[in-house]
This record gives sequence, C-alpha cells and structure tokens, in this order.
Amino acid sequence: LPIGVGAADLFTYFVAFSEGETEISFGAVFGATGFVSALVMGCVVLIAGPTQVAPHNFVRNAGTLTISALLAVMLLLLRKIYLWNALVNISVYACFVAVALLMSRGQAALHGQESEPELQEGMKEEAEGKPLLNDSAKGQESADGRAIGDAPATEEEHEAHHKVTDESLAFRNEWDAFSAAEPTLRTAATFHLQKWRSEFTEKSITVKALTIIFFPITILRRMTIPSPKSTEWNKIFGTLNLIFSPIVALSLIGDLVPLDAPLLAVGPLSIPLLAGLLLQTILTASLLVRKMSYKHLPTFQWFLSVVGFWCCIRWLSMAAEELMFCLASLGTIAAIPGQFLGATVIAWGNSIGDFVANVALAKNGNAQIALAACFASPAFNLLVGLGLPMLKTTISSFPHPIPLEPERTVLVAGGITVGMIAIISGAVVFSGFQFTRKVAIFGIAAYTIQTVVNVVLTL
Repeated sequence: LPIGVGAADLFTYFVAFSEGETEISFGAVFGATGFVSALVMGCVVLIAGPTQVAPHNFVRNAGTLTISALLAVMLLLLRKIYLWNALVNISVYACFVAVALLMSRGQAALHGQESEPELQEGMKEEAEGKPLLNDSAKGQESADGRAIGDAPATEEEHEAHHKVTDESLAFRNEWDAFSAAEPTLRTAATFHLQKWRSEFTEKSITVKALTIIFFPITILRRMTIPSPKSTEWNKIFGTLNLIFSPIVALSLIGDLVPLDAPLLAVGPLSIPLLAGLLLQTILTASLLVRKMSYKHLPTFQWFLSVVGFWCCIRWLSMAAEELMFCLASLGTIAAIPGQFLGATVIAWGNSIGDFVANVALAKNGNAQIALAACFASPAFNLLVGLGLPMLKTTISSFPHPIPLEPERTVLVAGGITVGMIAIISGAVVFSGFQFTRKVAIFGIAAYTIQTVVNVVLTL
C-alpha cells in the first residue's frame, strides 16, 4: 500500500532533484508526512473509533518513521547531501522491509502451531464419525442463505446466486445477448459504442461534461495501459496496447537509450529507433490479433499487465513533470516560495491517495491496516522517495556533494513533523498501544498548527 500510493511522490521528487529544486522535495515530504501521519490518522480513528494495535508492529512502524524524519532533518542541518546519505536512507528502508517480512513469517508460523492441535482434534473426531458441527450451529444460516451443514449448492445454484454480483459473468451475458458467435470488428465496435452510450446517458450533467473534457486523455490512456479486468476488455484497445504500450514503457529509459537515436543509416537518411520499435510492435500485433477474442481476456494478458504497470509509471512521471513546471510558474507569478508550495500544494495533491485508501480501509473495518499505512507510507517517502533521487543525483555529481539552501519554512516544518511523530507515538504507547480519540484530535490539531505556521512564515 505505501509503495502504491507513494509512486506519485517518488516521481515528483525525481523531477525536483533533476530540475535543481531540491529544497522543494524536502518541503513536500515534510508536508506529506504531517498530512498522513497526523491528519489522515486522526480521520481514520474518528471513523473507526479507538483502535488497539499490536505493540511490536507499532514500535517497528513508528520507530522507522521517527528515524526517517530525523535523517531528513539532519540533511537540512548539514546543508549538503553526500552519496552515503542516500545509501543510508535506502538501507534503513531495506532493513524495515526485511524485519517486517521476518515478523510476518514468525507470526504466521506461530499461528500455525496454535491451530495445529485444533486441526488434529477435528481430524480425530471426523475419523471417529463425530459430527463437526454442533446442534446449535445447524439451525443457523450461512452468508448465501443456505443452512449450515446442508449439502453444498449445485453449480446452477451457485451461478444463479452470484449472477448479480459477478461483473464478469454479467459482462459475458451482455456479449452473448448481443452476439452469440464470435463477433466481427464492426459488430464489436457497435457493441462497445452502445454500451458506452447507455452508461453515458445515465450520468449527471456534471459528470457528462467532465467525461467529454477528459475524453482525449482517456483514449490515450486506454491505448497505452491495458486493463486487467475482464469487464473492461476490448480487443480493439488490446490490439492498440500491443502496438503502443511497449514503446511507452521503453520511454522510461529514454535517458539511457533515446528513442530518436539512429537505428539504421543509409547514406544521408537514417531510421530512428522509434520507427523500428513501432514496426516491430505492429508486426507482433498483427500476429497475435487472431488469437484474441472480443469476449474474453487473451492468454498473454499477464504480459500486457506487466507492460501496463510500467506504462502507469510513465504516465505518473509525465504528470509529475507537468506538476513541477506548473508549480514553478505559479510561484514565479504569485511570488510564493517554491518550498512553501511543496509543503502544501504538492503534499496535499500527492497525499490524496493515502487519504482515500486509508479512510476506505477504516470504513470497511480494517482500521489496523490503515493506521499501519499512516506510518509506513510517510516512511517510504522519506527513505525511498528521497533516497532514490538523492542516489541518482549524488552519483552524477560524485565526489562533490549536493548543496542545500533550505528556508526557515522547511526547517520549521521538519522540526514540527519530528515533534508530532514523537508525541503521537508516545501517546499511543502510554494509552496501552491504542489509538484513542484524544490522539486523533491531537493529530488533526497538530497538522493544522503546522500549516498555519507555514503560512505565517511565508507572509
């Protein structure tokens, strides 16, 4: 979860370092850390109520976040970034992942040992012919409406029960109703057009306007990012994915292998690498298109999913570049320091994913997972989000360090963030490793104070 929602932050910091706006990255990472670990944490607790957490897991997550915040503040005080600083950040996160993995396996092994006697007792009772369900359970009903202990539902009953909730089955039924046989290109285009038109007419006026505005971007996204969902499968876009997705994915390494580099030179004329790749993907798509169905996902969908993952990263990278350009323009026009914009605008924008994901987890009864992400996600941004851009930049400038010129806004934000994390962690420990309403209210108030202080120092 932290890696998924932290991808946008990572590319934002990469662009900031490459453009020489290193201090903006620190402002953004402190703003995002306070937003997630204090404000989002408070919202999660207020929604889910007081939540008990495992002591060892909390100490691991809170300790890692505290160490990562202190490392970032230390860099600001040193006013220089060396290669070893980047290596320390990445090493700390690698140790965090290793410890989390070992603890998870240890807990799984302990749980297996505890459940083994119960399993052996159940097998013994089954061998002796004893019923595995007591009399009180037989009168109850399971989630699907059948009595516990009854014979399992038949295949027809199972299919009828899940017909409404199974989107994939409903999608196939729509196809079968439209065309029983394998459709042609014209038939498939008509089907998807009618399906899109029926969905479009059900939307509100505002959603219709937004759909029309974002239509070009949506088409480009569908052409380059394959959808792994069977309900969204479209052979027409699948063919375009085979052509354009590999090229978009390879553009990630454009610094190492430029797509405009000459592939073949014939006299004064030269064929660029992009043209060669495009020809190869067109030939590949023409060979595989006959093996694809209009109704079902292809057997090589896993390949499209892998390529689509890298295409998503490329889209995030391009969005981060445009965000930084717009931010620089806004700061120049309004005479607002970029470090303040990083601590507010970028931090809020990149942290929306954390807010939505963690609040959704809290509403679904997974408050412990959401609270763990409130500490692990900022730790990922502080250690990896800053560590990888620092590693790339320090290697390029080695043996010279990268100079830092932080403004007092960033220094104060870093100090408040460290104090906030320490107070919240101490309060949880003294509350018996429980996130209480008082802790939640303090987190929201502390982040509000941090934002107000940033505004006052900027004026």
